[in-house]
Amino acid sequence: MALTPLDIRSQSFTRRLRGFDADEVGAFLSILAEHYDDLQREVRHRETRIADLESKLVHYELIE
Repeated sequence: MALTPLDIRSQSFTRRLRGFDADEVGAFLSILAEHYDDLQREVRHRETRIADLESKLVHYELIE
Protein backbone atom coordinates (compact mmCIF):
# COMPACT_ATOMS: atom_id res chain seq x y z
CA MET A 1 0.00 0.00 0.00
CA ALA A 2 1.52 3.32 -1.08
CA LEU A 3 1.11 6.19 1.33
CA THR A 4 0.35 9.69 0.17
CA PRO A 5 1.08 12.91 2.04
CA LEU A 6 -2.66 13.19 2.64
CA ASP A 7 -2.66 9.73 4.28
CA ILE A 8 0.09 10.85 6.62
CA ARG A 9 -1.62 14.14 7.47
CA SER A 10 -4.96 12.50 8.16
CA GLN A 11 -3.60 9.61 10.24
CA SER A 12 -5.13 9.48 13.70
CA PHE A 13 -4.10 7.54 16.78
CA THR A 14 -6.02 6.17 19.72
CA ARG A 15 -5.61 8.24 22.87
CA ARG A 16 -4.48 6.28 25.89
CA LEU A 17 -3.54 7.16 29.40
CA ARG A 18 0.12 8.14 29.44
CA GLY A 19 0.20 8.03 25.66
CA PHE A 20 2.13 10.26 23.32
CA ASP A 21 1.44 13.99 23.18
CA ALA A 22 -1.12 14.43 20.40
CA ASP A 23 0.31 17.83 19.38
CA GLU A 24 3.82 16.42 19.04
CA VAL A 25 2.59 13.48 16.98
CA GLY A 26 0.55 15.82 14.78
CA ALA A 27 3.52 18.15 14.26
CA PHE A 28 5.78 15.22 13.40
CA LEU A 29 3.26 13.81 10.92
CA SER A 30 2.93 17.22 9.31
CA ILE A 31 6.71 17.48 8.85
CA LEU A 32 6.84 13.90 7.59
CA ALA A 33 4.08 14.59 5.06
CA GLU A 34 5.93 17.65 3.75
CA HIS A 35 9.16 15.69 3.31
CA TYR A 36 7.28 12.83 1.65
CA ASP A 37 5.62 15.28 -0.73
CA ASP A 38 9.04 16.74 -1.60
CA LEU A 39 10.40 13.26 -2.28
CA GLN A 40 7.47 12.40 -4.54
CA ARG A 41 8.01 15.63 -6.46
CA GLU A 42 11.72 14.84 -6.83
CA VAL A 43 10.98 11.32 -8.06
CA ARG A 44 8.55 12.67 -10.69
CA HIS A 45 11.18 15.20 -11.79
CA ARG A 46 13.85 12.51 -12.08
CA GLU A 47 11.51 10.19 -13.98
CA THR A 48 10.87 13.00 -16.46
CA ARG A 49 14.59 13.67 -16.75
CA ILE A 50 15.33 9.97 -17.32
CA ALA A 51 12.67 9.76 -20.03
CA ASP A 52 14.16 12.83 -21.72
CA LEU A 53 17.68 11.40 -21.60
CA GLU A 54 16.47 8.03 -22.91
CA SER A 55 14.78 9.69 -25.87
CA LYS A 56 17.98 11.64 -26.61
CA LEU A 57 19.96 8.40 -26.41
CA VAL A 58 17.65 6.76 -28.95
CA HIS A 59 18.02 9.80 -31.20
CA TYR A 60 21.83 9.68 -31.04
CA GLU A 61 21.84 5.92 -31.60
CA LEU A 62 19.81 6.45 -34.78
CA ILE A 63 22.22 9.13 -35.98
CA GLU A 64 25.17 6.86 -35.31
